[in-house]
Amino acid sequence: MAKVLQKQEWDLSGTLNECTLRYADKLSEPQLNEILLGMEAGLSEKQVKSYFTLPVEKMSQYRRAYQFSQKRKIYD
Repeated sequence: MAKVLQKQEWDLSGTLNECTLRYADKLSEPQLNEILLGMEAGLSEKQVKSYFTLPVEKMSQYRRAYQFSQKRKIYD
């Protein structure tokens, strides 16, 4: 299970790739997967970073909500 860091301890400066490499040992496999799924879905770095520090269940919800809003923009 991933170690839980306090919100203020996360340094999300730099690119998403840099952040992922920086915290790879602190994130669980499911959390890393959610980050990758967001990147593969074309979410912005800002969007993925917004859920980077959350528990995996919340990460999934945020990713799905962002994807839904992207699809909605296409069809509107």
